[in-house]
Amino acid sequence: MTIGKRIQEQRKIIGLSQQELAQKTGTSRSLVAQIETDKTNPNLEFLTEIVKIFNTTFEYLITGQQQRPVNVHLTNNTISRIDAPQQIEQLIGTNHSEHLIPFYNIDALEVSVDELEPNNIIPDFYWSMPGYRGCKSLPAWGESMTKLIYPGDIIVFREIQDKSIINYGDIYVIITQDYRFIKYIRKHTDKSYVILEAENRESYEPFELERDKIIHLFHIKAWFKRHSM
Repeated sequence: MTIGKRIQEQRKIIGLSQQELAQKTGTSRSLVAQIETDKTNPNLEFLTEIVKIFNTTFEYLITGQQQRPVNVHLTNNTISRIDAPQQIEQLIGTNHSEHLIPFYNIDALEVSVDELEPNNIIPDFYWSMPGYRGCKSLPAWGESMTKLIYPGDIIVFREIQDKSIINYGDIYVIITQDYRFIKYIRKHTDKSYVILEAENRESYEPFELERDKIIHLFHIKAWFKRHSM
C-alpha cells in the first residue's frame, strides 16, 4: 500500500471527507485527492498535520509498519482532569482544546444503544491528554480483558465510521443491539464476519460475529487507571 492509500484509509476510518481533511490541513480538496491517488507526494508540513489528525506516526504513513500509539497503557503524568466550567470555556477555541477528551461516567452495560452515542450525552468532565485529538473516554467494564484492562479503568477511544476498515489485532469497543464488548478483533476467513477474542483466554473463548450486527465500533487508542494520573 502506498503512502497516499494509507492516508485515504485512515481518513475513512475516522469518517472525514476529502474536503474536511483539506480544511483541517489548510490545503485543498483537489490536493488531498491527488495525494490519495499518488499523483503527487505530500510535503513534510502536510504529513505533520496528518500525524496529528490521525493520531498515528510518520513511520506508519511512510512504511506501513508499527502504527502506534494505539492500544497504549498510559501510566505517566501527562493526564490531568479538568471540570471547572470557566477553565473549559477558556480552552475551547484555542490550540489546547484539541487536548480535551470528554469523559462519560456511564455503565455501558446498563444504558441503551442510543445513549452510547457520545453526541447524545453530556460529558461529566474532561481529561487534558495531548496526542488524542478527537477521542472520548468512559470506564471499562467486564472481565474478558483482565490482565490488560480491568473494570473501572478509563478507556480512550475514537469512533470508526467505516466499519469495513479494521486494524486487525487491535482492541475495540463493539456495540450490538444486545451486547457491548471490549475485545481484540481478528480477521475471519469469511469477510462478512469478524472474530472477537479476549485477553483473559482461560475464561473466555473466541467467537465470531457478523459485521452487519455491529451498530457502533470504537477503536481503543489508550487506557489508564484513575490513580495513575
